[in-house]
Amino acid sequence: MSENQDGETRREPQGENIGIIAQTSEGVTPAVISIIRSKVTAEGDTAAIFARAMSADGKTIGTIKIENAAIQTPEGGKVIDYRKLRDGIYEAGQAIGTGDATVDSLYIKAVAKSTTIAPPEVAKPEDPKPDETKPAESKPAESKQNPKPEGSKPTKAVAASTTKAKTTGVLAATGDTSGAAIVATVLAGTAAIAAGTMASRKRS
Repeated sequence: MSENQDGETRREPQGENIGIIAQTSEGVTPAVISIIRSKVTAEGDTAAIFARAMSADGKTIGTIKIENAAIQTPEGGKVIDYRKLRDGIYEAGQAIGTGDATVDSLYIKAVAKSTTIAPPEVAKPEDPKPDETKPAESKPAESKQNPKPEGSKPTKAVAASTTKAKTTGVLAATGDTSGAAIVATVLAGTAAIAAGTMASRKRS
């Protein structure tokens, strides 16, 4: 307040230092500040964030919209309403501050002079860990007694035929067990028996 030379007292205009401001003067569209999932830091000696609309009827209101974000400072900060009639003009809007009552001045403690708005931190998904309780898959152990190479085919045992004939001489030495050799051995044995029988008859 100040007094002029005539002794009249009048209100001196107050300066405004506002960090973020949106203002409509006699406009159709009201002033709007929108903060959507963003980090915002604002400071001002008068107010940190302020939206104001001026009209003759007071129906136009400036608004602050905050979506998917939170006011981190000041503690307990929120969007508060502002309304004032000045020289026949209504000022209606919103600011960041504390308390629940509608304020009529920006120069009070309820209006935040510094504020930080940020989206909530989203925890990153952790990499899935292997299930330690699940036993590791084991491969069937290969037989140590009879290891078989890949691609091998099962072999069939061939039954060996036996005869009463005894192999002697060259056949026994060479180990020839072919069918012809066996027949020759049997014939030789038979001839030897016949020769022995003939010899015994002559002696008798």
